[in-house]
Amino acid sequence: MDNGTVIAQFRLDYLIEASARSGLISSELRVKGNFSMNSEEFTNSEELGDITSNIMVYTGEDDDFFEVEDLNSNLPDNALYYIVNNGNDEIRFDDESNWPNISPREFIILMKVSGSYFILNHERSRQDFPLDN
Repeated sequence: MDNGTVIAQFRLDYLIEASARSGLISSELRVKGNFSMNSEEFTNSEELGDITSNIMVYTGEDDDFFEVEDLNSNLPDNALYYIVNNGNDEIRFDDESNWPNISPREFIILMKVSGSYFILNHERSRQDFPLDN
């Protein structure tokens, strides 16, 4: 906005997707307006459990398994959370969670409702994505 006039409008999910796929996303990502979203990086389940931000960026290089219970139990309900894989290996969840694996440069969007997480979107790599050329 410029002096109260909208001069450009972007969808936040597309900005996050473009940033994740191009490797631009980092702990410095911050969107301001009526709300803000922060990102934090993690490399293992212990670090994932410490994250209190909306955007969780995996930067690990090990082939680890994660569980839904690894997410911080203090994350507020009725909020959206992104798990972005900016690492070299898949993020794999235990079989009981029925969550998809997240390949490098992919992400999922979760919503927490009454203490439970629901997957709203799982973005898979696309061959024709312009930043991959």
